[in-house]
Amino acid sequence: VLLYRAAAEQGQAAGQYNLGVLYEKGEGVPKDAAEAVRLLRLAADQGLIEAQRRLGCLLLDGQKVPKDTREGLRLLRLAADQGDAMAQFNLGVACQTGAGMSKDDNEAVRWYRMAADQGQPVAQFNLGTMYDNGEGVPKDAAEAVRLLRLAADQGLAQAQYNLAVMYADGEGVQQDIDESARWYRLAANQGFAEAQKKVQVIDEHLAKLHVAADEGDAEAQYCLAGAYATGAGVAL
Repeated sequence: VLLYRAAAEQGQAAGQYNLGVLYEKGEGVPKDAAEAVRLLRLAADQGLIEAQRRLGCLLLDGQKVPKDTREGLRLLRLAADQGDAMAQFNLGVACQTGAGMSKDDNEAVRWYRMAADQGQPVAQFNLGTMYDNGEGVPKDAAEAVRLLRLAADQGLAQAQYNLAVMYADGEGVQQDIDESARWYRLAANQGFAEAQKKVQVIDEHLAKLHVAADEGDAEAQYCLAGAYATGAGVAL
């Protein structure tokens, strides 16, 4: 705190930002939203992208500080126009939900795409969902699968679950029940409730296959071999 305060008093944007975050969270100093806003604004006015994004989100949300939608969006755009992926993502959310502006799916797609291209997983998921539903873009299940896979590969449980559903239904990808089960397990292992329900059903089915396989059923043995080979039949 002392180092951040000294840097802030010398006009260093990073010090102002870090001290502002501490006041926002009440870490090492009493929680003080007004002081947090003051310090974050000083840093934002110096062009610090992190401060522009954080203050923009705080003002847009209005939970910790008085809501100021116009200023929040202005600050987010400043950060987003400088390539900040999280600011781009948050602008996408604002456009998609109509937070402080008219709902605009086309503009949401534009901002999500910028963030997704930088690897932001929730932007990839949201954009994939918009392709799946045909919101702001022509419906394209294959593109939805591609984007969901990018997010799923980064460990986003909701994306893993949705990807599992698309493999199960053969939507945008060749139907593959084993691959579907593998993604369900990955999501379930992160505590995703809907995936855990699916895995429970899968495990009940596998238990029946085990019984049949132990009794010499060749088809059951083949199905079990495939499930274990792909990871569908085991916790990963």
